[in-house]
Amino acid sequence: MSFVEECPRLITFDNIPGAGRFQQSLPNGYSGFQWVNANYMNVSYNEQVNGWSGYSAALSSGQYVGLNKDGQMLSMIINAARSFTLKSMIVASAWNDNLTLEITGKRGGSVFKSKRLTLQLQPQWIEFNWPDLEIVNFSSNGGEQNSD
Repeated sequence: MSFVEECPRLITFDNIPGAGRFQQSLPNGYSGFQWVNANYMNVSYNEQVNGWSGYSAALSSGQYVGLNKDGQMLSMIINAARSFTLKSMIVASAWNDNLTLEITGKRGGSVFKSKRLTLQLQPQWIEFNWPDLEIVNFSSNGGEQNSD
């Protein structure tokens, strides 16, 4: 996944302080957000250990991608009394075909925008242009194990 903040700023997960080879939690404050159930992964190292996956497909720059921890709902929350615009992102399912991804943008505690996608192991470029958000939630479920 890659995110764009209102500045605009591209979030690629390639400049995480102290990032290493192993999957770890995204540090709160990274790129101005509080991250809940959000990890990052070194795709090259993951390929060495587990082989090719949708993580490789979603990689758009550098070595790292963001992902939801253990399949839980991932939330990105803007710090302080600010808002941001979610412009676009590249997404892919890591291991399952026909994985459902629901993305909701909130402001003032209410759902402002939502989008439901069906993911495969191939990358998908998603345009949002959702302004004035305070929280974005990413929830995934279902799908069938890819046979390749």
